[in-house]
Amino acid sequence: MKRGEIYDVDLSGREGHETQGNRPAIVISNDKFNSTASWKTVTVVPVSTSSSQAQRNYGVVLPAGSGGLPSESVALCHQVTTIDRTRLGKCYGQLDAPLLQRVSDEVKIILYL
Repeated sequence: MKRGEIYDVDLSGREGHETQGNRPAIVISNDKFNSTASWKTVTVVPVSTSSSQAQRNYGVVLPAGSGGLPSESVALCHQVTTIDRTRLGKCYGQLDAPLLQRVSDEVKIILYL
């Protein structure tokens, strides 16, 4: 797996206002970390198709077709999370560099980096 790839992930078992369910998510952890077999986790930004999410701060709109996504979606940069790699399903594709940079910039704002 590589930074910027979008996978179907299983976020079941979460609570409260945490993003839940099966949904796409963008891998944002670095490629050295991602290629280390002994690390069993990966850091992702969940994706939603909810139009209301597009109105919130810190979301990045992903046009239909971006990274293989079938419909317009929103990267939920305020919901960045680390998951076990066993939660990863099929790979949709790779997000292009400008969109990945926008996601990274929003995550940096959220994390005050």
